[in-house]
Amino acid sequence: MPYIIEMIRRTYLPTDPGASPMWRDECGSSHAVATLEDARDAAFECMAEVPSYALSDAARISDSIHALPEAGGVIGPLPDGYVINVQYDDWPELWARAGRPEHQTHQEIIDAYNAQ
Repeated sequence: MPYIIEMIRRTYLPTDPGASPMWRDECGSSHAVATLEDARDAAFECMAEVPSYALSDAARISDSIHALPEAGGVIGPLPDGYVINVQYDDWPELWARAGRPEHQTHQEIIDAYNAQ
């Protein structure tokens, strides 16, 4: 079961009073992995990229990563305003997102997605 891990920062855009809130999601990075354990490892790597954490933030985020369910989920927000979005995907969808590479082993699909 592949996963896509994205670092996303949500920026709220100004709106008229009484209007529904609007936002823009900025994707800082995106890569694919093959298993939930790989997704958790990648989330810890994303966490390590943020330079400073209060001890309570690090513990809260670490607990969220360990508790990440098979369906994926959102971890954060991190102190820099990003969240780690871990999205479960299926192989045919990941293959399509990877540009439909000629070779279709799971690792080749992941490699093609991550090369983009």
